Amino acid sequence: MESKYQLKASELNREFIDAIKLLYGDNQISISITDIVQQTSTNDETNYLLSNTANRDLLLNSINDIQSNKNLITKTIEELKQMTGDA
Repeated sequence: MESKYQLKASELNREFIDAIKLLYGDNQISISITDIVQQTSTNDETNYLLSNTANRDLLLNSINDIQSNKNLITKTIEELKQMTGDA
């Protein structure tokens, strides 16, 4: 059996632990903690970029260009070195 609970650390209490004990009995269990704020930061950035119509259109058009292999700029290593003055 697998269960997932999402709550604030401050909401952890004896009742929560007792409920888990009741649900799983004497079975061996694994408990994993994930900081949701860090986990969702990438999604927040993506949602922010997509929230503006102009940005969303630009990003989606760029993705389509990459997927269809058009409007791409390619450079060789030598060309990149020349551009940076490392040639």
